[in-house]
Amino acid sequence: MRNRKEVLKDLVLLRGKIEDLSMELKKYPWDSEAPILKFKRKDLIHVVKKFIDYHISFDTLTNWANALECREDLEFESDDVKEIIFKLANPEINIVTTKIKLEEFIKDFR
Repeated sequence: MRNRKEVLKDLVLLRGKIEDLSMELKKYPWDSEAPILKFKRKDLIHVVKKFIDYHISFDTLTNWANALECREDLEFESDDVKEIIFKLANPEINIVTTKIKLEEFIKDFR
């Protein structure tokens, strides 16, 4: 059995199906005394580029962001990174929903 940090890292980098990784993480308690992994700007850019390059759908991008948004075992590198995850997880109330907007975001976010 893989440890929590390994599974969380695969989820952060979207290496596998979100549903499978989420099920694997359910083997561990939801609460976490402290974050065990830092979600970095480069990780966010890596996954957003998968969408821009047509490797994943927008629904997958949204589901991925939802799976990460409120995790206690994950620390966000900056408030900007956390805000983009929130926007991606909640596209119905945010503007970051088009490929063009996400391409601009990647360019500006580096």
